[in-house]
Formats: sequence, C-alpha cells, structure tokens
Amino acid sequence: MGEKPQTVSQQFHSNLVAIISLVVALSGFLYHTWRGQVIEENRSVRIASFELLKNLGELQLMVDYAHYQKNKQLGNTITGWGRVLLIKDLARVIPDPATKTTEELYRVWGAKFEKIESDEKSVSG
Repeated sequence: MGEKPQTVSQQFHSNLVAIISLVVALSGFLYHTWRGQVIEENRSVRIASFELLKNLGELQLMVDYAHYQKNKQLGNTITGWGRVLLIKDLARVIPDPATKTTEELYRVWGAKFEKIESDEKSVSG
C-alpha cells in the first residue's frame, strides 16, 4: 500500500519484453503486407504481359489473313480495332516502354487499317 509509483524508466524496463514483442509483431505485419502488395503487383504485370503478347500475336494473324489471304472473316480489320484497344489497355499495367509502344501501335493502326488488304507498307510498318 505504501509503494511509491514507478517512474517511466522503471515501467519501460519492466515491460521491455512486451514492448519488443509489439515492435516485432508490428514490423512483421507491415513487412508481410508490403510484400503481399509487391507480389500482387508483379503477378498483375506478368499476367498483363502474357495477355498483351497473346493479343499481339492474334492481331498479327488477323493482319496476315487480311493482307495475304484476303480472308475478310479471319482478317476483319474492324475486329482488329478491338484487339488494338485491348492491347493499349493492357499496356497501362506494364512499365514503360510498353505504354509508348502501344500508343504508337494505336496511332499507326488508325492511319493504316483500311489499307491492310492492299498496301504492303501498311502491313510491314
């Protein structure tokens, strides 16, 4: 009953294990959260990259069908617009230079998509 109150320094020393445990737990939680966010971002970039490559390949096939085989069904340049826009959207997830390159693809497609069937330069450049 007659004990005198502990000073802050004494309270700190008597609770040092609990304080260290709290700091370790909080730092572990923060690291785990940060690491999970980095992993998810990398996963999103990887998935978007593969989807972008897949759609680029399909766009190339569509251009080849339109130009070399004159197949209007498989080489439909209007359908190609959908692919170009999807490619442009996917590139936003991927670090540069993907965004700049797909902006160029969008610009070139808009200028040349109507000539794909007949103009060799519109297919190669």
